[in-house]
Amino acid sequence: EGEGEGEGEGEGEGEGEGEGEGEGEVAQTVFVRKGPGTGSGTEADPYTSIGVAIDAVRGVANEAFIVAIDISPEEFNEALTLAPYILLRGSSDAPGTVIAPSESQVMANGNTAILAGANSGLRGLTIRINGAAGTDYSLLTIDNVVMNVNDVILDGTGIAGVTGIRVLQAGSSGSIIEDSSILVCDVGMEFFQSSALVRRTRFETIASDGVWVRAALVSKGTEAPPSPRLGDANDLVGTGQNEFESVTGAFVRNEAGNPTVVAEGNNWGADDFAVIDAKMEGDVDFLPYRLASNATILTLTLVVEVRDLVTMDPVVDATLTFEPAILNPTVQSDAGVYTFPAI
Repeated sequence: EGEGEGEGEGEGEGEGEGEGEGEGEVAQTVFVRKGPGTGSGTEADPYTSIGVAIDAVRGVANEAFIVAIDISPEEFNEALTLAPYILLRGSSDAPGTVIAPSESQVMANGNTAILAGANSGLRGLTIRINGAAGTDYSLLTIDNVVMNVNDVILDGTGIAGVTGIRVLQAGSSGSIIEDSSILVCDVGMEFFQSSALVRRTRFETIASDGVWVRAALVSKGTEAPPSPRLGDANDLVGTGQNEFESVTGAFVRNEAGNPTVVAEGNNWGADDFAVIDAKMEGDVDFLPYRLASNATILTLTLVVEVRDLVTMDPVVDATLTFEPAILNPTVQSDAGVYTFPAI
């Protein structure tokens, strides 16, 4: 790491860390710890609120100059609107960094605890709402911007009507939510005309749907809206691996219809195909899936060659199906050779 003095008021100490969680290399880090006054953002004299830190670096952060805001392990009662190219980093020290605005603060922030900025990021935080009576709130809203979320706990605390994460509009489709937990919410994630890569994320104790893809009006001749990317059998290491536990409604509800929501390689809390299938609403491709039991699984590719019994010529128009139906049928042939990519 190379340290240098930050320039301009309230910029703190610069650090070449290269930790931008997909947003680019972090050029500067400022610090936040609760206390009197406002602070200057250095580690010795940190800002005393997250909002003050965001405002201080709002005019500095850009695509070539990512600013990280390192936050002490305390509870901050603030609703936040992030500026572009800012990364909020919580502390791993006990009791952890918690962002917990009041209901009035959430209402003043557009009914969300945190509103994403373009190319912003969250890492190592817990987000919840304090003292809400329950209505249409979200813990995090990503609206027509790209954001990366890593190692974040979104805790609805059982408040009725709270959604963990809302992802809205096509401009949000490059967003990544990974290695996080969405707990005790009414809806885990809501998508509207948008997409995001969701991987290694746990949905637990969800009163309604785990993932809800809302219906969208699509004019004739226009492209279908993007669809969330919940797992791809062709990349079972870099996608999927989400876990669903105690979801009362659908695991995935696709009201948009087209395109199919691809949710392969996930753990649905059950091993029985029929049980899992009954918890999917709309067009959802969840095969193959990971077993919930403590089984040892060997992933392999199955290649099948089909020939005519009499002529021995390749059969190029066959349909191959599994019994039981743990994988979708395949009809794609290369000169009579059919492939199931992962079983």
